[in-house]
Amino acid sequence: MHLSLTSRRKNSKRLPEKPGEKALSIFRETVRRFKTGGVGEPEKEAEILLTVVTSFSREYIYTHDPPLSEKQRNLLEGYVVRRLKGEPLQYITGRAGFYGREFSVGRGVLIPRPETEVLVEEAIKIIRSEGWEAPAVLDLCTGSGCVAITIGLEIPGADVTGVDISDEALGYAELNKKLYGAENVRFLKGDLFMPVQKKRFDIILSNPPYVRSTEYRFLQREVREYEPEGALLAGKGGVDVIERILSEAPRYIMPHGYVLLEVGKGQAKEVKDIALRWGFIHVETVKDLSGIERVVVFRVQAGGK
Repeated sequence: MHLSLTSRRKNSKRLPEKPGEKALSIFRETVRRFKTGGVGEPEKEAEILLTVVTSFSREYIYTHDPPLSEKQRNLLEGYVVRRLKGEPLQYITGRAGFYGREFSVGRGVLIPRPETEVLVEEAIKIIRSEGWEAPAVLDLCTGSGCVAITIGLEIPGADVTGVDISDEALGYAELNKKLYGAENVRFLKGDLFMPVQKKRFDIILSNPPYVRSTEYRFLQREVREYEPEGALLAGKGGVDVIERILSEAPRYIMPHGYVLLEVGKGQAKEVKDIALRWGFIHVETVKDLSGIERVVVFRVQAGGK
């Protein structure tokens, strides 16, 4: 859940009414409007919206330059206006890429971030290095289910449980489970460990809320105004939910098990200190592609709870 600071959007003039105008002309005008409006990747986002509206691949659009119907132009115009107002591209298209797959998303669920792929990679690496063929995996704050489903698909023998408190998020998680036929994944509603009482897991992992309350107003407008606040905010220090997970996890982790947590910039040391207080051993801290300490891995101490 790596988040940038504020960027501003400005509306610019509507696409000129030219029925039958070809795709590349519309593409250039959309790029111009996105640049004027402060969209971060104007060419890339214009391409994506054109492929969604026309159902053509970007290669076909560049090679054949097909005309757009009036219906397609009107649909594109609606998307462009929404984007210029700050709505995330993923909510407009209804999908977000994660670990080489597309997941359904929309208002009410956190958009998957590339940084969270580090969390998944580490979990898969541990499972394979331990030689576990049927690990029990718990994904807390599962959101769209992208983490739980990805692990379930990459490790077919795994028994994966995803938990979230949000009905909206779980609706998308179930939709994504059905999309990929991930029958070894189940989703439960509840507050952290509440739905899995008396169960134990080989791996507990989470991309929890970790934004500090003092930082929230500085987030990108598209994050602050559109993504669910409950999936982002975690108190003054940003570790309230993380501390709850670590304090309760000893009752749900197997003696040989691992806990993996995604954390915010500058939080890794504090999270390690919290984990030590609850009887965990720090295994490693993994950086994301930006060099930020993003995932912290722990194990239960020998003879621990």
